[in-house]
Amino acid sequence: MLYLTVTGREILFLEFMIHLNRAALKNRLEFIDTDNCNAKIIHILDYINNHLSENLNIDILAEHFYISKYYMMRQFKQETGYTIGNYIAQKRLLLAKEMLLSGTPAAQVCYDCGYHDYSTFQRAYRKLFSESPSQTVTLE
Repeated sequence: MLYLTVTGREILFLEFMIHLNRAALKNRLEFIDTDNCNAKIIHILDYINNHLSENLNIDILAEHFYISKYYMMRQFKQETGYTIGNYIAQKRLLLAKEMLLSGTPAAQVCYDCGYHDYSTFQRAYRKLFSESPSQTVTLE
């Protein structure tokens, strides 16, 4: 149960950062009217968050949402401040850290978070958190 609570906080924080980034890009730091957000992008975010362990790429998302991949990439970046690939990678790595802290073995975490190669996972993890997955486990 603690795993879901922490992950939920991470998701809310990331979504808050997306809204903050939108405000900063528009040079305004007032409340953001979420009614004007692109509903399709919100659905894409929800889909990504619910399918992190699956194969997610631009073509699959575009096909699933019946949208041009170029239009989708442009709208996603405009709405969130992230490219789709960067968003997926960051969400997967945040999930990986939570799983590692909950005691899941690093090799299992790698595959459960949608990575197909441990060395790729390890490099991405180190780049984001400045520590290897094994260091995260031993720190606790």
